[in-house]
Amino acid sequence: MTSKYRFLKSTLALCKQLSVAAFAVIVLIAAPVAGNAQETTSAIRGKVLDASGDAVGNASIVVEDTRSGVTRSFTANDDGLFLASRLLPGGPYRVTVNGTKVVEVPSISVGDTYSLTINLQTAKALGLVLPQA
Repeated sequence: MTSKYRFLKSTLALCKQLSVAAFAVIVLIAAPVAGNAQETTSAIRGKVLDASGDAVGNASIVVEDTRSGVTRSFTANDDGLFLASRLLPGGPYRVTVNGTKVVEVPSISVGDTYSLTINLQTAKALGLVLPQA
């Protein structure tokens, strides 16, 4: 083997190793950045109560984006809690419980969770917007 050939072969091997190392560094730098991406959706979290203030388990929840008419269905857990996540920011949203109780959520900002307590026997629902922590 000539010395030129050995030099060329070792140079190509070194370039290949440097390319692999550079790619690994880029992946290690990019991975944490992707994990810190900002939230681009909103959510409605709620609790469904009966007239006596007890939780209504397994309540049927329908959340409608009144701008587009798109609806999504959810079911409250045994404690009457539900979370409607990945909603587009804005609003208004119409939340219907068990096909009878309707509550309007005026607006939700990006990354916020609107907290809602729904009493099935009164016309009143209490709502708060909580920024995502």
